[in-house]
Amino acid sequence: MNILINQEPIDVTLEREENLGEVILALRSWLGEAGLRIRSIAADGDSLDESPEGWSDRKVSETERVEVIAVTPLELAAEKIESLHDYFTAIRDSNADSAELIRDLMEESQAVSELLTDAVSPEISSQFVEAVATHDGVVDWDSGTSAVAKVARRVIPILEERFDEINDPLKVLRATIPPIRESIGELAEVSAYLQNGEDSEAMRRVVRFLELAQQLIRLGDSLRQRQFVAADAIPAGTAAEMNGFLAELSSAIAAGDTITIGDLLEYEIGPRFYEILTIYERAEIPA
Repeated sequence: MNILINQEPIDVTLEREENLGEVILALRSWLGEAGLRIRSIAADGDSLDESPEGWSDRKVSETERVEVIAVTPLELAAEKIESLHDYFTAIRDSNADSAELIRDLMEESQAVSELLTDAVSPEISSQFVEAVATHDGVVDWDSGTSAVAKVARRVIPILEERFDEINDPLKVLRATIPPIRESIGELAEVSAYLQNGEDSEAMRRVVRFLELAQQLIRLGDSLRQRQFVAADAIPAGTAAEMNGFLAELSSAIAAGDTITIGDLLEYEIGPRFYEILTIYERAEIPA
């Protein structure tokens, strides 16, 4: 069996793989070690679902050629965002004569909701699913009364921002540094606001910081993959540690535990993000 990666034949020896499901798993692991992801895969011209389970009955001995298109995680993320942007701008640009187009777009809603979960957020994906469920066949973009149009209006600028984070992370980083530095400084006052009953101002600061922190995390992925910062610039285990603190913060917010919220932000989360920010500030285009 011949295997081609991005139209180039590769010299690979299949050892214990007896069916195409096992071959897909082996290729996914091998490409993953090289920092690549499978975008599409075909066997003898037949497009394959990436799920290995669906091809466990097809024998390697019955297959002559497997063709794989592999991309970097950044390229794959950009493709997903671009697809979503095309989808929602089509909704935005629709009018009273677009009933057939809208019907076709709504038929793709399940796949779109999965992309939204992966590329944007589960929250917006859920809003889109609810909007589609109540859709009456018309998208009145100008009036803004359609639930689907409201989701489109919200998600388009988010997608454009995410696209910039992937394509020009240094530019976005430079614009993000001042507000996140200011936001980190504001965290020290959250505990006092909570203790004084000024919950709305405290939570405003928390929400603003979390939004900026999430953007910094996304930028970090782009910066490392584009080699603007070293892959090991952030110590191993930092991401897992931060996720643990953020999960603890979420639980504290849900429980109304103002002391834990203040302590986590001021002594754990804030200082660590400041260290990460300092590292990313040194990011530069490699020579």
